[in-house]
Amino acid sequence: TQHVPLSDAKLHSVAALRGLCVVDVLRLRIINEGILRSFLYLIDTPPSTAILVEIAAILCGFSSLYETHVDLLQPAVLHSIFLLAMGDLVEAQQFASTALANLASNSA
Repeated sequence: TQHVPLSDAKLHSVAALRGLCVVDVLRLRIINEGILRSFLYLIDTPPSTAILVEIAAILCGFSSLYETHVDLLQPAVLHSIFLLAMGDLVEAQQFASTALANLASNSA
């Protein structure tokens, strides 16, 4: 039999990673493994608004750890955070705005 992925498999994957991001060590590992780039691809072609909210929450979680700021301040990542902060989804706006505030607080 052929395996057919669930329609919401991406949402479940992103939500699972959001859960992992609450632990500092795992957050750093996720950044170091390059998973952040994958989130950016999902932002460009989101299958649902729920995924955008999850990604904004993950970026917010990353921003709370100073060691991740170098990666989050890369132009493509920062651009994505700005897009989420200026988008139509209020919950994504809140997470992205908090991420920007966290990044700004350590920019000195």
